[in-house]
Amino acid sequence: MRKEFLKPKEMIHPNSRKSIAITKKAKKISNRQKAEMSCLIKQNSIGEKISWIRNNMIPGV
Repeated sequence: MRKEFLKPKEMIHPNSRKSIAITKKAKKISNRQKAEMSCLIKQNSIGEKISWIRNNMIPGV
């Protein structure tokens, strides 16, 4: 992915296979990061719920 951005800027036709491949890679990376963030948010939410339950549990019940 970075190689495409580090190369000197040359005109690429918008409908070329190369531009489609670059777009596909960028979209894949973006979707992967979005999925990782949503997973982390979900895990954090569950962790907060579990810690609240531990703190508010009546001992001996």
